[in-house]
Amino acid sequence: FPSHDIFFRNMKRIGFTLAAVLMFQTFTFGQSSKLRMADTYFNKLSFALAAPLYGEIIGTSEDNTSVKQKLAVCYYNMGDMQNSEKYFAEIVNDASATSNDYFMYAQALKQNGKTKESDVWMDKLNVKFPNDYRGLSYKKNKTYLSDIAKNSAHFTINHLNINTPYTEFGAYQVYGKEEVVIISNRGVSNSVRQDWSWNTSPFLDLYISSQTKKDSYRDWE
Repeated sequence: FPSHDIFFRNMKRIGFTLAAVLMFQTFTFGQSSKLRMADTYFNKLSFALAAPLYGEIIGTSEDNTSVKQKLAVCYYNMGDMQNSEKYFAEIVNDASATSNDYFMYAQALKQNGKTKESDVWMDKLNVKFPNDYRGLSYKKNKTYLSDIAKNSAHFTINHLNINTPYTEFGAYQVYGKEEVVIISNRGVSNSVRQDWSWNTSPFLDLYISSQTKKDSYRDWE
């Protein structure tokens, strides 16, 4: 029965085609859903949650300048300047690049030790966006690095035994006591740890320490 054989072969082809279409639609829907979720996190300033989702979209059919721009911003706010520079480098040469793209790219370059290249992009920011206050401020103070170098001889920074890689700022002497209070995200509390979705670091808290001898303090509590 040749006609039956041809019929079944055609049905198999149709079945394979339908399966391929369904797989493509499922994949496309999955990518669109992932993009919506990434945008939701981004709009909530949950950059640490948005970044990996945008990263998975790069190279797919959903990839575009907007995705790269948001991914670059995520990395910038998370303090990952290497990846931020990487994606901003693709954006700043696009016609849709904004003054914020120029500025963040320049700052990422500076953080990565590329000060001369950073200054080039601050000049470009000032030329393309002449009313941007950041470009105007840079134009008025182009010698800021040499000025800092000149003044650095007047100051000495000493690390204390209680310094850590975490964020530590706002030191205040407790009135009438040999104690210092700081604000930090070191997250050493015995309670349940809660991380900030901005960059996955622990929330800020107050810590106190007392001086044991000159330039030496007991560990923060």
